[in-house]
Amino acid sequence: MAFDKKKLKAEMKKKGVSQARLAELLGKGERTVARWLSSKSRLKQDQIESICEVLAIAPEEIDEDWKGEVENSRKVAVGARITTSSSNGYYLLKQRYGVTQTQLIELAPLMFAILAKLALQRPEQKLVELYNAYEQADKRFSPMIDNYERDRLAAEIKVAATQNIFEPVPDPMTEFSDLDQSDMPNLLCLLLRHLAEETGIDLPRKWGVGSRCPNSQGIDFDRKAISELTMGDDTLNASIINGDVKLDQMDQHLELSELVDERIAWLREKAEAANELRRLETEKRRKEREAWLRANPKEAKKAAKEHAEQEERIKSLLKELGIER
Repeated sequence: MAFDKKKLKAEMKKKGVSQARLAELLGKGERTVARWLSSKSRLKQDQIESICEVLAIAPEEIDEDWKGEVENSRKVAVGARITTSSSNGYYLLKQRYGVTQTQLIELAPLMFAILAKLALQRPEQKLVELYNAYEQADKRFSPMIDNYERDRLAAEIKVAATQNIFEPVPDPMTEFSDLDQSDMPNLLCLLLRHLAEETGIDLPRKWGVGSRCPNSQGIDFDRKAISELTMGDDTLNASIINGDVKLDQMDQHLELSELVDERIAWLREKAEAANELRRLETEKRRKEREAWLRANPKEAKKAAKEHAEQEERIKSLLKELGIER
């Protein structure tokens, strides 16, 4: 086969897919993919098929003599950048359920269509449930909470009528607090948080706030599967959940139970490297911030005053609602 690796690399560049990203999409180690792409390596037909599948290209585009057959029922580029947390999610889901990245991508449109429908239907369902709960309750709720819940649901129903699941849902209290409406979650995020709570998946406290379509940063996809890898080490668990460690870069042999010490050592090495990089980035931002404050004293004073005023407004609202911060 006249497999042209220069054409392959040109396709990768055009789609914005790095060698490391290609390794993620293939579920292979970076060293393996580097070996595949080297000029000395001769790829097998199934390897070429796998590469073409994840890049959404026809094998004929990079091999004029291609004789194989690839089911190419899609022409959808999947070389998009995703967070390490999402990449770890693919790894963990495969470990737990045996589902591949390709299968998840194939199912994604169906799953999203179902979620979108549920997101639009849920506000009216919640309103019915709320009124039924009030009728059956033995004790009365505070009028302020009752009114807030009613107005909140009315806002959700109004947004649902636009069929736009990404439009932020206005908070009834923002007219008193001047909080930015763009910081409010949308219908899709509200539904996903509800479903996560129902199924026992932990989401970060501020997940879905101020984001049109939030990523998987900080999501605990499968605590049991993670703990099996880390032998219950909470620090390493957090490193995987936060995306500090890329699980698909771990050599497959390290998954063996008899190599647990080597696996833990590898995980700690990657977690410590990520922590050091984060420390350096934090220090860099701190110095840049200090330099800006020195160069712009008036703007800095104004920003500090606005921040203090906003904190007071939030504190007052929480106190009014009887919520401890």
